[in-house]
This record gives sequence, structure tokens and C-alpha cells, in this order.
Amino acid sequence: MLDIKLIEREPEKVKDSMRKRGEDPSLIDEILELNKRRKGLITQVNQLNAKKNELSSKVARASTEEEKKRLIQESKELDDDLKRLKEELREVERKFEDAMLRVPN
Repeated sequence: MLDIKLIEREPEKVKDSMRKRGEDPSLIDEILELNKRRKGLITQVNQLNAKKNELSSKVARASTEEEKKRLIQESKELDDDLKRLKEELREVERKFEDAMLRVPN
């Protein structure tokens, strides 16, 4: 399997190599797009995890029950968002890996 860094650095060279082998070079564009989506989703998941950790700290320091309940509710909403994003990330990563395996060395 080719390194994604090589594909990102020299996509036209990789496409030319695929054309010479009779392969469809549009696969490289698909890989680059999937990788871009994958990186974006990873960033979003990391940001939400950081926000969730911050909320957990705030819950522990909350001075009133009302504030605790509000923060807990906000944390539950973040959990739902995280679950959805993680599922989407798994699907994108699966497609990315499948596409990468179809690129000849």
C-alpha cells in the first residue's frame, strides 16, 4: 500500500503511474477527498472530547443543583454528537482504507 503522504505530496505522479498500469486515476481524487473528510472528523471528535472534559470539570465545581443539571444535560447532548461523529468517522475510515488498498504499489 502506498503511503498517504506520497499521494498527498505528488498526486499527479501517482495518477500518471496508475494510467500507465491501466488503472483509473480518479481513485486518487477519491482517496484525497476521503482523507480530507477523515482528518476533519478527527479534529471535530477531538474538539468535542476536549469540550466534554471541560464540562465534566465544571459539573464537579458547580455550585447549585440547577447548574449541575444544566451542565449534565449539555454533556449528554455532546455525547450524542460524539456518537454520531464517531460512527461517521468509522465509515469514512473504512472507505479510505478500502480505497487505499485498491492503489497498486
